[in-house]
Amino acid sequence: MWAMAWGVFGAVFYTLAMILQLTPQQQAQIERHMFIGHSIPTTAFVIGVICGFVAGAGFALLVAMLEHRRTLQDLTWLRMSAWGSLPGIALMGFAALSSGYWSGALIPAAILAVCGAGSAAGTLIVVRRAIAPSTKTPLELPAT
Repeated sequence: MWAMAWGVFGAVFYTLAMILQLTPQQQAQIERHMFIGHSIPTTAFVIGVICGFVAGAGFALLVAMLEHRRTLQDLTWLRMSAWGSLPGIALMGFAALSSGYWSGALIPAAILAVCGAGSAAGTLIVVRRAIAPSTKTPLELPAT
């Protein structure tokens, strides 16, 4: 779930950010290539999927290690959002550490932290709905 959501968000967000800062000639050139498949949205989607997968796995490990004594009903939105934001911050920290580009890492780290917190909250919503008792009665099949 995290990988696909981050992939779609990354493709949309990065493409809009790139188009807004380009000259009209560069925008026209990118728009010609957007539908071919080797474009900025495709690359941003793949990068988003990889980051979302890694962040989702990191979130799962954090929750499994640090919240293993709690039930799903005991988990709060704030704690889940905090655990969800940490892998995004760690991803950006690792990228900044490996590239040496620290000055431009603050805004992407904040964006990834918000994505992680939102994904964690979404995960908690899905899990709680899955385990909630259903108010609907099951359909009875006619006897044959």
